[in-house]
Amino acid sequence: MNSQVQRKVHRQTRLNSWPIRSQNLKLVLPILLGLFIGVVPLGHAAEKEHVPKLARDVEKFKERRDLCDHVRGEDPYDEERGKFLEENLTKYCTGTDKELTSLKAKYKNDKTVMKVLETYEEKIEAGN
Repeated sequence: MNSQVQRKVHRQTRLNSWPIRSQNLKLVLPILLGLFIGVVPLGHAAEKEHVPKLARDVEKFKERRDLCDHVRGEDPYDEERGKFLEENLTKYCTGTDKELTSLKAKYKNDKTVMKVLETYEEKIEAGN
């Protein structure tokens, strides 16, 4: 066999060993495209849900307070974990009661910001 014929036979053998042969691909491709087209826009629609842009100070508070609330919900199952959580409670929670009150006063006329701020407990720090 000459090399050109060998390549053609080899190519044909490779194609025949695929799990989806060309005749099956004609049936499967429209189904796959339909699934892809049907699913992808739904995913993007959920991602594009309108999330209002908040002022930087509100965003920073939100990030810090969300970390604080996460740490508050953790279980100190041993001494090392308890120490770690205590350090993070101090790092993320200290001052957030006062900061929340201040931000609520500053943005009292901004319904979007107030809606976000009202999701947080006002008094979480010890001694308040």
